[in-house]
Amino acid sequence: MAKVLAHHGQQVTIVMTPLNAARWNSIIDYAVKFDLNINFLTFPFPCEEVALPIGCENIDTLPSLDLADKFRQASCMLQGPLEKWLQESAESLPSCIISSQQFRWTSDVAVKFDIPRVLFHTIACFTILCGHNRGCYRGLEKLLGTGFEPVSLPGLPDEIEFNKAQALLSESEKQRSDDLSNQYYTKIRESERSADGMLLNTFEDMEAE
Repeated sequence: MAKVLAHHGQQVTIVMTPLNAARWNSIIDYAVKFDLNINFLTFPFPCEEVALPIGCENIDTLPSLDLADKFRQASCMLQGPLEKWLQESAESLPSCIISSQQFRWTSDVAVKFDIPRVLFHTIACFTILCGHNRGCYRGLEKLLGTGFEPVSLPGLPDEIEFNKAQALLSESEKQRSDDLSNQYYTKIRESERSADGMLLNTFEDMEAE
């Protein structure tokens, strides 16, 4: 996306942590090759502050998904450094913030600095619609039974079936993370509603309907 925007003459600043920036050095090489205005803005990832192993700056670097809540907590702590940078750049604020729904705190940043924010979904329209419909039909969870009986997802033009084993966490995982996850995803939904627009990772040939 940064490449597309830059090819249209936009200045793009990608906010990253050092480990992720090292992973994506090819973007900088590409920008230099094609004379594009793409820059990295790196902030240290606060692993130690939340008792994460050093170097766990991406979800796929976690030794266990049991640390996912701590990872999210650390991600939220990037809000402070970003706000400080924006305050120091007050005379040339970005014209737009594009952020994943997982960084729901960017909605607060956008409001504070009066910057339009566009939500970027890394999944396709079909997946988003399935998740939305599942959330709308609260009685669906009761129909899922023991875990292997297929249930049709309401509200779709075609019959799509799934079961509890495919759709839900195990009971032990669900019980352990319910409170934190509910708070986290409630805030994500709030940030979705406050976004000025949405970008989806899809294309017409894949989702023509």
